[in-house]
Order: sequence, then C-alpha cells, then structure tokens
Amino acid sequence: MPRDKMPRDRFEMPRDRFVTSLKTIEPYRLKELILQDLKYHPKSMISEMNVRLPDIPFKDLQNKVRKMTMDGELSYEGGRKYRRYSLL
Repeated sequence: MPRDKMPRDRFEMPRDRFVTSLKTIEPYRLKELILQDLKYHPKSMISEMNVRLPDIPFKDLQNKVRKMTMDGELSYEGGRKYRRYSLL
C-alpha cells in the first residue's frame, strides 16, 4: 500500500487538526483532578466523580482511583459496590 494511502494515526495529525480533549489526559493531570475533586467533595463514589468530570472515561477514572488507593494516596470506606473515597 502506498504511503500516502495508509491511514494516519491520530497523533500524527497536523497540529491544527488535532482536537484537545480530556479523553487524552496525561496520568499526572488526571491524578491532580481526582485530588482536587476529593478535596472539595470528600467521601465520593467513583460514579459521583464521573458526573463531575464527564469528559474523563469512566474506566480511566476507575483505574486511576484504584491505583491511588493501592499506593496509599486515598482511603476508602464501604464495600465493593458502594465504596467511598477520601484524601488521607
């Protein structure tokens, strides 16, 4: 297949055509968003955070919150289904 006919990756697009969104957010920025959210809304469920951060995919938010909990940056209370997260 000729090079000019090959599909282009979205990161190879010219900068003037690349649309910025929170769906491509870097992990360290997502972490700061989560910390800020929990600062103002302690004891929140992931689903509540997702309502306040609608541009972030739920799975990305869920994975980051769980990783932060395992790393000891967040605390939680409750069972698996109704778990609420807070800052330490």
